[in-house]
Amino acid sequence: MDSTLENSSVEVKTNKLDALEKDQQVVEDLNDVIPPVQNSEKSQNNIFNSNQSIQVLSIDVECVATGFSHLDRAPCSVAIVNDRCEILFDSLIKPDKPVVSDLFPFTGVRKTDLHHAPSFDEVIKKVHSFFTPTTLIVGQSIMSDVNWMKLQEGVHYSTLIDLGDEFRTFDPKYGSNKYFSLAHEAEVLLKIDLNATGSHIARDDAKASIKLYNKYVKDKDQSKLQQACQALLRAPTKIPLFRRFSGAYEKVCVSAFNRGYCRCGQPLHQFNYGIVGLYNFYRTQIIKHKSKNNLYFLFTRWGRIGDAEGQYQLTPYSTLDECRKEFLKVFREKTAVPIDFQSLQTEHVSSKLHLSIFKDFLKTLINRQAIRSNIDKTQLDIEWMPVSQLKRETLQKTRDLLIELKNSIEKKQELTLAIQRGKTIEQQNQFKTILDSIYKHTNEYYTIIPLRCYADEKLPIIDNERQLKQQEKILLGAQANLKTILPLDYLYKSINCQFEAMNKDDID
Repeated sequence: MDSTLENSSVEVKTNKLDALEKDQQVVEDLNDVIPPVQNSEKSQNNIFNSNQSIQVLSIDVECVATGFSHLDRAPCSVAIVNDRCEILFDSLIKPDKPVVSDLFPFTGVRKTDLHHAPSFDEVIKKVHSFFTPTTLIVGQSIMSDVNWMKLQEGVHYSTLIDLGDEFRTFDPKYGSNKYFSLAHEAEVLLKIDLNATGSHIARDDAKASIKLYNKYVKDKDQSKLQQACQALLRAPTKIPLFRRFSGAYEKVCVSAFNRGYCRCGQPLHQFNYGIVGLYNFYRTQIIKHKSKNNLYFLFTRWGRIGDAEGQYQLTPYSTLDECRKEFLKVFREKTAVPIDFQSLQTEHVSSKLHLSIFKDFLKTLINRQAIRSNIDKTQLDIEWMPVSQLKRETLQKTRDLLIELKNSIEKKQELTLAIQRGKTIEQQNQFKTILDSIYKHTNEYYTIIPLRCYADEKLPIIDNERQLKQQEKILLGAQANLKTILPLDYLYKSINCQFEAMNKDDID
């Protein structure tokens, strides 16, 4: 795959413990939220139970750098492999723009190889000829390859099987789900070293994807799949390529998941770009020394949302003005908007549990780890954005975004049916406009409501009804009765019991 990308957001520091207790009240509303679905609305079971002829293909695209930022990429090679591991198509692609770096360790392609390669338009016509409306496409972070080759659901495929999602497993060390690279999956499960040649090659990656699918996913044997996931979790992982090169190869930024290795400082939230999209956080805060009057610190922390290995920096200043000036500079660089300071809510409703013994007993019953586990099922990242702290105006904006997404999804479904009957240039342009709208509104939505468990993978596009309903359920719990009831009282009512003080002489 081509070099993965990053994004970020600026966030005011909050007390995570307080945020968790505020969010305890929404747990019941979130318990029944379904897990993320795959990119197609049709389930894998429905696909295999269908009477239609299903073609299974894997496609892999590699990209060279056309600039020095991690955003400047263009396809340079593509390979298609069928479910018998036969290479159906394997071609280089001559980029439309000059190549700054071939990124050989990431692509397996040299600049000189591309001089006489066919153009992108020539290649994409041939690529499209291999796909049908019923094709099932398999791959690692497959949506990236689909986007690069402009494959459309209902026209070129019916379902996408992302191996990253299939092998995702819970890591008790960090208390969250963990994703693995294709190289790690192939080495542990297939005993294949995809880096044996010193670089990634599209056809090798595509063949490895098909082999993994045939061995662990196709038969839907959950026991075998779970054993594979545990093997991946136990096996030591190698240092990622972008870290080996300290974030830059031939002066080109190749930082994949970690802002600390980024060398270009490009804009952040870009969901529809690259393999995993740009999905980073960036926190900044001014801290005054406890005892020294003339010592201030600018604390910054950054990384991909859900990544436990984020970076941080603590810079000292002798005056508040100097520290504040740098804070404002960083804020403008990361957000491109003027700062707007607003105090957070500091007053809370009082508890109706008057006796402290009741409060202490209830707190004993509350298992914070169990609450975290339930919230984990929703994949709502309360660590980075506690939903109970979102204001009504912000929640209304997210609802408006979901309405826009719903309208776009309906238009996409209607147009997909129309294209199946006969494709025109005007319909293709309309389809692209709709997809751009879905990407744009998905970007904006995840900026407000971040999801966890996507530290190493691309976020799911909200492009079908099931994804949409899942996000709607998350919003139902946000700020539920926050201004009228204390979280502790909410939990007391939720257990459907009544506390009554007793003395040691009572018969009961």
